Amino acid sequence: MFKDKTIGIIGYNSKRYNTFYRDILNKLNCTCLLWNRTDINYDSLANEKIIKNVSDLEKNQNVDLIMCFIKDTSNFDFLSKFKFKSLVLIETPVTDTRWINFDKFKVGVLEQWINYPLELFKEKIYDSKILNKPYQLFNDGRTFDYHAIAQLRKFTNYSLPVFCTGIVQNVKQAKFTDNNLNVIDNVDDWTYGMAQLQNGSVIIYNFTYNCKKSILKPYQMIRHISNNGSITTGRASKMGNDYEVCRITYIKNDKVFESKIKRVKLGDVTKKILCEDLDIIWKNKFSHLSFDDAQTAAAYLIDNSLNNNYYIAKDAYIDILTTSAMKQSAHNQQIIRFN
Repeated sequence: MFKDKTIGIIGYNSKRYNTFYRDILNKLNCTCLLWNRTDINYDSLANEKIIKNVSDLEKNQNVDLIMCFIKDTSNFDFLSKFKFKSLVLIETPVTDTRWINFDKFKVGVLEQWINYPLELFKEKIYDSKILNKPYQLFNDGRTFDYHAIAQLRKFTNYSLPVFCTGIVQNVKQAKFTDNNLNVIDNVDDWTYGMAQLQNGSVIIYNFTYNCKKSILKPYQMIRHISNNGSITTGRASKMGNDYEVCRITYIKNDKVFESKIKRVKLGDVTKKILCEDLDIIWKNKFSHLSFDDAQTAAAYLIDNSLNNNYYIAKDAYIDILTTSAMKQSAHNQQIIRFN
């Protein structure tokens, strides 16, 4: 699909590249130029070429995109020495404030969660004007930390937080065997948070990782509340099935209606998502590559980035700052206000 595109990879020995992005880029038919800090034995694929110097990515006029897998605590000190001509995508989380106003070259973020098929379908719903943009967005045990805030803030046009409050609750978990047959005997470490945004909308965030381990805590939802309806997506009893509870409520001629969100799939591949009665449909342009939803999200991220539509470092920093402020509020027992 992108056989004319050349992608630079900084840190090709990283787990994230090898277990996730490598297969996606290979199936997209991109040419990949690989660099790593240390030389390693590496069986490169037909579309991969190992290079000796990062400066080769800097000088090469044909590099369309660079993906960097150096950890967030050191990526700025390394990358800022160069003057790349193409967009550079760094990994989440973004914790270094120096990225916010950096202008030596274009920097984006590998935040795939905003491109999950259901999140792209929600864009279609709002574009249809059946629902107004939400004033309340609620992550209830569905998505972790800054990824969740990114998913929610997306539908506020990335409005900035005004203040945050939070509560942390630690409860000893009864021993149980999870879906992977591991014995879990730890603490439910819940973060409950609320953020007021500049556009007047409110984000509510509840999460503990034990939600992901079994159906012991079955409901994992993302909910949008608008003044003329709602969108609810998530799981009730089937772990890993974000399409189990999917519906829209809306007002038409002063009456309230409900529309089911339907997923058309082949195996793990989401072919399309639709509300038949509302004539709203999202079609997956990567469905022929047999990607699951996570891989599909990454493919859309890469595609968007190649078209200069990327997640900016400032927004990624605001995402993690928001959940950090919720936790700080809980620790200090006070409201955390943003300047």
